[in-house]
Amino acid sequence: MKNDQTKRWHEGDVIRKLRIAFGWTLPELARRSQINQQTIHRIEKGETKDPKRDTLTRIAAAFNLTARELDDAVPRSHPGVPLRHRAESEIELATGVTSQSTT
Repeated sequence: MKNDQTKRWHEGDVIRKLRIAFGWTLPELARRSQINQQTIHRIEKGETKDPKRDTLTRIAAAFNLTARELDDAVPRSHPGVPLRHRAESEIELATGVTSQSTT
């Protein structure tokens, strides 16, 4: 297993964090985005290396985001801060969504 500092983040990580923050299940996101549940699952797991732009646009729209906002939320490198914390703060900054904001 990669340590927390070397993990490469991708759109699926952001989608999963957003889905959880919204309190949605995979079937709920699939219904809202009209994207197959297995497709979303593969994106979240990083098994789909280059998701189609239309797919990401539809998933982003389910969260009231643009595909650009979703892409901007993918954590970038900031030395000295554990990746997990960088990811959470960058997703929050880029989307305005926190785990507390949807409760």
